[in-house]
Amino acid sequence: MYHKLLSKSTEKLPFVMISSMCSIVTTLYSIYVPGFYISYEQVSDIIPPLVQKLWAFLSPLSPKFHVESVRCLWLLHSVTWQNHLIEASIASIMVGAEGFNSSHLTTIEETEKFVVLWNHSQQISIDPSTVRSVTDYHSHSGGSRDPKSIYQSSMLDRPLFLVLDLLSGVVSEASLVVKEWISDLSSLHKIFDIIISKLTDLSYLMASDLEDTSQYRHPTEHGEANQCRYLFETASGVISSLSRMGWSILMTNTVTGLDKCRKSSDTDDDAQSLSIQATLIRLSIQALSSCITATREPHSEEERMQLAAFTVMRQLLSGPGAGQLVEMELDNFLIDQLFFSLDHKRSSLQPVMIDTLLAALKIRFTPGSLEPHVPSSVTRRKASLDALSNISRISLTGEKSEKELRGGVAPLPSPQLLQCLLKGLSSTSSQNAVQKWVKLLVECLPLYSGTIFQILLTLVECLCQRIIASYNELQLLFKQSNGSIGERSEYVTMALLGGLENCIAVAHERLILEEESVSPVKSPDQPQGFFGNMVSGVFASEGNHSRSATANDRLTVLLCFQDTDPESISSFQYTSLRMRNRSRRILEHLFNAEALDCLETLVQLWHDAVTADDTAGARSVFNLLHTLDGSRPKVTIPAIFNSIYSRTDPTALEPSRKSVMTSRLSEADLVSFLVTYARSLDDDVLDEIWADCTTFLRDVLANPFPHRHILPRLMEFGAVLGEKMDRTNFGDDRRARKDLGDLLLRLLTAILTSKPLGSSHEPIAASRQLADSERASRPSSKGQQLIGPDDTVGILASVMPALVTTLGESDRISTAMSNISANIIAPLFHSRLFPQNVNKSVLDLLQQMSKIPGASKYWRKDMSDAFNDTKFFTTKVGLVQTHWLDLIHHWSD
Repeated sequence: MYHKLLSKSTEKLPFVMISSMCSIVTTLYSIYVPGFYISYEQVSDIIPPLVQKLWAFLSPLSPKFHVESVRCLWLLHSVTWQNHLIEASIASIMVGAEGFNSSHLTTIEETEKFVVLWNHSQQISIDPSTVRSVTDYHSHSGGSRDPKSIYQSSMLDRPLFLVLDLLSGVVSEASLVVKEWISDLSSLHKIFDIIISKLTDLSYLMASDLEDTSQYRHPTEHGEANQCRYLFETASGVISSLSRMGWSILMTNTVTGLDKCRKSSDTDDDAQSLSIQATLIRLSIQALSSCITATREPHSEEERMQLAAFTVMRQLLSGPGAGQLVEMELDNFLIDQLFFSLDHKRSSLQPVMIDTLLAALKIRFTPGSLEPHVPSSVTRRKASLDALSNISRISLTGEKSEKELRGGVAPLPSPQLLQCLLKGLSSTSSQNAVQKWVKLLVECLPLYSGTIFQILLTLVECLCQRIIASYNELQLLFKQSNGSIGERSEYVTMALLGGLENCIAVAHERLILEEESVSPVKSPDQPQGFFGNMVSGVFASEGNHSRSATANDRLTVLLCFQDTDPESISSFQYTSLRMRNRSRRILEHLFNAEALDCLETLVQLWHDAVTADDTAGARSVFNLLHTLDGSRPKVTIPAIFNSIYSRTDPTALEPSRKSVMTSRLSEADLVSFLVTYARSLDDDVLDEIWADCTTFLRDVLANPFPHRHILPRLMEFGAVLGEKMDRTNFGDDRRARKDLGDLLLRLLTAILTSKPLGSSHEPIAASRQLADSERASRPSSKGQQLIGPDDTVGILASVMPALVTTLGESDRISTAMSNISANIIAPLFHSRLFPQNVNKSVLDLLQQMSKIPGASKYWRKDMSDAFNDTKFFTTKVGLVQTHWLDLIHHWSD
């Protein structure tokens, strides 16, 4: 019969004959003692063709003999299970089927047959004698796995993994069949039991669980790491195919018989009944912990294994029921992993580590976010953050933040998280993963919403330092021919700018919430958030609510604004259009949020550049202001006025319009900037700023005493407006010209009355003349030219042509010249210090007056008094040659 079967092995035999052959073979082999009638070698020869015949009957297209065929296979397996002969035969059929490829993937037909085999195998009962045999065979291994599961695994493992391999390949019809099967599989837990049992048998994982880490050895062979990687990838493929029912099985079914993997660490009762979900997490931790103490570089298979373990962990942390894993404190473990990768400059796995950490933080701090949630009102929050990149944050709608602010205190993450963030953002080893680090920062910022102001300065300092370094590398890259330096500098700079933008945005959002909690009544113009439409309300009234409760927080945010502006300016100047646009976007947001304080920061930069004779740096500030939409003249001019008022007469301003005085600027510095900025504006913008400028000058003249030190510069500012008026059609408005002339005349009167030069000029005249002489002996610096003269006489001399043109009417010109002559020129010429108290500025003023027809009688009288004074001939020769001779010549005509 044996030879007859072999000879007919290729023929299509009826199922009854094949079933009879299976019974005969197993009976003959098992009767009396195994091998009494037929040997095991004969059984081994006859079983493969029998399996092939039975396998053909498992096609889902003909379900007639499914159950009987499966029973026959298990019957044959009962006599060969120790050598896995049936398993090997099935695997050979599946791999050797027509259409297989070099990846040894099976076909859809063989997959469907295995599904039939698996489903019917779950109802197979095992003979008690077989159970005893299996138990005795595995007793020496010390395990306590279920004998039935061991017995079933010995036939189904390899075919099962061949089917599961389809999940990791390209999407095909066969892989879709496997996904559909897994999604509706009630015995899914048995698949995970097989995968977990394979993992626990690896010495690679068991070594990491030993208490004596000194005995730990890394696998010198790549095989163990490769096998571990394969099992984790298989588990990942199964997890990605789970349905809601599958996740329920994962969370509720327990894994037993894993004493070997927990014998040193888990001795309590709970450890003996871990869910499949928790068991996979623990095995992932063991796989990753085995590499934490490594001092050498891991080989490629180890890195791939770690990647697969992190992937499984992230999938489990992102799935339903992840809240059950909170007690495992996986975020601390993952933070340690990130620290280790930074310390050892291993960046390849940092992206997947960060994704896994984000999932762990999400379940720990916002467990409700896993369920669908539609907040009742998020309009205001969305409006303020609509310009940010589309990164979903771990927390927070605006409604939730407000509730936390006014209600309970949200739990804080561990201090190690902030340290890890700072180290990751500042480390050069994280350069390839900088976008992921920025994402981690953005996602974690809401966790610090209650303490954002305590960490904001540290975060901004870290980001700015890294941006400076990356930007310098980028400049060096373009200067040198070797492209190996700073190859990713532009990518890093752009990513860090995004992180900086988010830090400022979150802090400003929190600040707005705190201010709202101080005063719930808001005017319609109050800013709504960091990116809201705030330009029209920056200088408007916000009511009389007090900011004292949040003054320190506001100061913190504005100091960070100051740190941010210079870095953005540097990037804005760079030739890279992409970087310019991103820098401009950040600056636009900063100006829209806090125009007054951001403007003061730029004024400080301008003042520093002028002081250092950095003409290009000073000019760049104005170029930036002229470019940004948020710093249009209509916004900037009133902001400068508010800044001046904050220093000269702060009580005249509403609290919302006051500066926090974080910049080291005086009112004189601000007025100098105002004059220079006004000169840099196009003439056509005069109609936009006219109302604000004239209103400001009227307010100053209504109470000139607090502004007495800057009145001369305000006169210069008014003269600049007059010059622009002459060059535009706006100057045709006689009423506007008359109003400006009246204001200038009143300013001149206020200057002469608030600071009479007849008495105050004499003590300092000698020192001023000496200073003028020293300046005349050396070239004037560009910085001084930008700032201009700081004395009343010099300012009047410089603005005299514009003043006369603006005054227009002869009687007003005559009045102005009379006041100048009576209050400035005459007191100086009749002083006991004459002619030592007469300097270049005085003579320049006199020369300007000599060109005005209506001032002839005033300056000629002053010249006559000076020339007829006997002390006139003690005047220094240099001043006579440069100024006096021309005046005398004109006077004598």
